[in-house]
Amino acid sequence: DQVISLFKGCKTEDMPPHIYSFTQNVYRNMLSSRQDQTIVLMGHSGSGKTENAKLVLNYLFKVAGLKQASNSSNFTEAKLNATFCLLNAFCSVRTGKNLSGANKFLNVFLLEFNHAGQLSSLLLQLIGTDHTRIVYQPNDESNFLIFYYMMFCSDELFKAEYGLTNDLELLANNLFFQSSDDFYREKKKGVDYTNKCFEQIRDSFKQLMFTSAETRTLFSLLAAIIRLGKAGATSQSATAAATSTPSVNKAGTFQSVDEAHAAANLLGITFSQLHDCIFNNQSSSSNGANSSSARPSKYGHLSNKGSSAASPDTPSGFSNQLTPIECLKGFCIGLYQECLNILANCINRAFKPNFNSNVYYYQQSVSNSMLIIDPPGFQYQLDEKHAASYSDLICNYLNERFQLIFYQSNFINPIDNYTQEGLDVDLIEHIPESPSHLVNWLDKPPTATSLLHHRMDSPLSANNNVSNKTNIANLNGGLLWLIEEQMSYDQKSPRDLLKKLADSDPKKLFFSPNQATNFTIYHKFSQFPVQYNLDVWLDKLCKDFNMSQRNLQSLLDSKKECISATFMANTSPNGT
Repeated sequence: DQVISLFKGCKTEDMPPHIYSFTQNVYRNMLSSRQDQTIVLMGHSGSGKTENAKLVLNYLFKVAGLKQASNSSNFTEAKLNATFCLLNAFCSVRTGKNLSGANKFLNVFLLEFNHAGQLSSLLLQLIGTDHTRIVYQPNDESNFLIFYYMMFCSDELFKAEYGLTNDLELLANNLFFQSSDDFYREKKKGVDYTNKCFEQIRDSFKQLMFTSAETRTLFSLLAAIIRLGKAGATSQSATAAATSTPSVNKAGTFQSVDEAHAAANLLGITFSQLHDCIFNNQSSSSNGANSSSARPSKYGHLSNKGSSAASPDTPSGFSNQLTPIECLKGFCIGLYQECLNILANCINRAFKPNFNSNVYYYQQSVSNSMLIIDPPGFQYQLDEKHAASYSDLICNYLNERFQLIFYQSNFINPIDNYTQEGLDVDLIEHIPESPSHLVNWLDKPPTATSLLHHRMDSPLSANNNVSNKTNIANLNGGLLWLIEEQMSYDQKSPRDLLKKLADSDPKKLFFSPNQATNFTIYHKFSQFPVQYNLDVWLDKLCKDFNMSQRNLQSLLDSKKECISATFMANTSPNGT
């Protein structure tokens, strides 16, 4: 508090370089210009971005926190610490170079200020960059930290309540925890696996006013994910002789019925309900359910596929029918997403302004806003033996995008302003190279003409009499589009995709193939080459995992009152 008081109200020339002085400048600019502001924290993974985001918010809480009727601020340091404690547990993973937790989400904090410059509300949005992390961890990295805290840091009473007494046995041969035993046994010294750590998480729930039902719901869903990973999945024909458990689906069933029963009990539903929710999605996807709604794809850009089913316009050689294991993974990804929804809703409720439900007064009180954006850091490969993953590429793409925004706002926009005002200022020779060339190569959409030619010349087209003479490079699409196009095929060829990527960068400015399935992208003005591997991408990311509305309905119908009540409150129009 004493350090913060030194910067409060100071001008730029009166402050030394510090995260607080930077925040004070942004806050002062917002008040003087009455324009909304944005702070984006950038850097490599493990460079302290999240900690600095916390310092920025703490400074604004102290200098601009709005007092309530009781003369106490709703924006306290205790609430802020509790928020970041939960975000670290639910959104961070262990990596080779960040044992304390590398953030895998784009955390967006929206701060709203009234006309007096006082902070009146905070809203948190979590945007995932690694949708398969819950079921697949590359390069011997961890799953989200909350699972390990539950199994290794909780007391015996908690473990007995949620069926986690045999922690290492549950993780052995578990679909969702691929790290070796050494990860859990020998590397504990690098992580705070103590009872105190889990108690901090439980105290954070209380500090942010999570109800008992909400915390029990979160723990039940997380424990169910662990048990489902242990249950596994297989085709029913492979287990028909080994089990007599009835099942309505002919394609998929659980490998371990006992583990599946335990998961069903945790969710408060019957075994049949759980079975239908998971494996009936397999048949519904092949029937083309929900194929009419267009939405953003799992890769972060638009796709013409509305669901995991093939759309009416998809050639006959394309397919996205899910296997039993993929159905199970999709269900558990959906469960974790519901956990994140509850987490964000409850955190936002904790910072919700109390104006005696006077919505009009609240709307009139908001004058300006400020965005604090904490993205995942720039990712680089651990060593030559471990190629970077697809989620690493998405994180690096985000960082390149933010770098382009920085370049535009700090170099291009001032020059344009000088030109409009008639000032002859020659700054071209002092401006660094633009990152737009790499960004354009990564996400450039194909032209409509090239898409038409590609559809006509595709070997999977219904008209097989048309020869495939169009060079795929003529699509003129960026790397992300080419990856999604390749993942749409049943027969996925890393060599074909490597050739398309090489053709998309004929001058080898950004891309260099290394081996049969490896390639290097030169990030950050070619200063940071990162090697990626295609085999895992095409194997692990080729399906569209999603949780259908019927899965959510099963949670609403849960026999556990804490689960049904929590989801009813978080899905109703008047819910938080």
